[in-house]
Amino acid sequence: MAKQMRIISVGRIKEKYLADGIAEYAKRLNSFVSLEFTEVPDESIPDNIQQSAAEKITEREAAKIL
Repeated sequence: MAKQMRIISVGRIKEKYLADGIAEYAKRLNSFVSLEFTEVPDESIPDNIQQSAAEKITEREAAKIL
């Protein structure tokens, strides 16, 4: 029985080199584990934001993962 691994990410991977690296890593692991990738939509964060507001946004993203 193959082991299962779930990888959860917040937001999409926009850089092609990172997406290519993840795909290569997944291909190599495929013979050892069954991989499942889950992408959770990220919250938009304004450029000029207070620390407390940024923490609340991060908490909302964390709640989506759970």
